[in-house]
Amino acid sequence: DLKGLQTLAHDLYLQVPVISNIGRTNEIQMQRATSVLMKHANKKIGFLGIGFKAGTDDLRNSPAVELAEMLLGKGFTLKIYDQNVHLSQLTGTNKEYIDQHIPHLSRLMVQDSAQLADWADVLVVCTSEAEFTALLTSVSGKIILDLVRLPSVPNAGNEYIGINWAITPMGEPVPQPQYD
Repeated sequence: DLKGLQTLAHDLYLQVPVISNIGRTNEIQMQRATSVLMKHANKKIGFLGIGFKAGTDDLRNSPAVELAEMLLGKGFTLKIYDQNVHLSQLTGTNKEYIDQHIPHLSRLMVQDSAQLADWADVLVVCTSEAEFTALLTSVSGKIILDLVRLPSVPNAGNEYIGINWAITPMGEPVPQPQYD
């Protein structure tokens, strides 16, 4: 979607500074996620979602794929659950992208989110699926890194980390400073 908008703006000779900088903003988000996860290098990491966005099996240019690839390169142990991704059904450029960027994806995928949650020490929420919100209210003792800001906060028995927001011990978002 973003690359399409950027190409269209370029073709029409339009300057779109906000759209032009979304890619850099996304890179900064992934750097923040990497920084958090590097503190847990000896733990098992479970990805909830790997697709470009919720409800799709499109993995092309997915930040979650790039993050998983980087963690694997650093020797992390990880597994991935995504209800929308069925590797046997991937075709065309989507399949080519996976073959090129994360060819061992089939060994990392699991078919059950609850099993992934039981296995993992750290759960990384990469897409906003209703299933994940329900799952995270039923687990405790986990570190949860939320990259998408789920609509409701998971069980208070977890360490919940948001990339650009914080949560109080009571489960409420910390008010952000107001700038004049």
